[in-house]
Amino acid sequence: PGFYYSLDKKESYYKSLGYKDMLEGIVGEAEKEGKGDEVRERIENFRRESKIKAYGVLVFFVASFWYARTVYLSDPDNFLPGL
Repeated sequence: PGFYYSLDKKESYYKSLGYKDMLEGIVGEAEKEGKGDEVRERIENFRRESKIKAYGVLVFFVASFWYARTVYLSDPDNFLPGL
């Protein structure tokens, strides 16, 4: 998809400027404009929120499977009748 193409282009652009990766390049260019702390904070907030969402999804699915297993073990003969 075009989204990945644009990310690859940004990555190669910032690497051509001498940065290690895209995020370091974004922060480096923002520091040139005097907004480095603001951009760094936005990136950290994004990473923190993404981790919280990912862990939330994992906990939900583990809890769902654990609940289904508990229901199955309590009465295996009547678990999901008709399937």
